[in-house]
Amino acid sequence: MAAAETAAGIANRFSLRCERIVDLSNGDSIVRVSELDAQRLAASMHAFDAALHGQLPQAIVIACEHPERAALQVWGSEPAAIEHMRALKRRFDPNNILNPGRFVGGI
Repeated sequence: MAAAETAAGIANRFSLRCERIVDLSNGDSIVRVSELDAQRLAASMHAFDAALHGQLPQAIVIACEHPERAALQVWGSEPAAIEHMRALKRRFDPNNILNPGRFVGGI
């Protein structure tokens, strides 16, 4: 629940709309951030993303239709095992044809 409150506070700081769902059985938080004005959303999107991941490094963006999605930290901070993950990707997909760049760390 604290993560949802933190995300809502950050959204409020950037004057973004925020809706929250918290699953009390497992602690998952889903936060939807939006803005009615597309230009205002685009103007604050990167700063919100940086602030969100500064406070909640493991936050994951599960949906985003905006063209700027590629520039966001959709997977949060890279896990400690990222080099092992990249090695596995190179070993089992040497030509990088399976979903290139669509997983954590650009794998």
